[in-house]
Amino acid sequence: MSNRTTIEPTIFQDLDSDLNPVGVSYYGFRIFDDYQMTYSTISETKEGMKTILNEQKGESHIKWIKTVMRYSDEISGSIFEYIREWEKGIYICNEWFDWDDIKEAFGEE
Repeated sequence: MSNRTTIEPTIFQDLDSDLNPVGVSYYGFRIFDDYQMTYSTISETKEGMKTILNEQKGESHIKWIKTVMRYSDEISGSIFEYIREWEKGIYICNEWFDWDDIKEAFGEE
């Protein structure tokens, strides 16, 4: 059984009834696998998002995992639990990372 997880950085933008952007854009992420999906808004600015990412230590993909964990909800928590339990890899920004590449983010060496 394949259950691939993906983290995608995302810009959230409200639209009017004609689908024109209105208001403030928010930066965040969505995380999903074959069974569930959730998302989180983190910052109103790109610079704010970069600051939040840079608060984490590690390579870019590790920073993304740690940031998503920091803003985790029940759904993303269960996705991460599955990854940790089965030592699965993850797509981040359309790039695949095996368990050995990401286990640091889960406190495993």
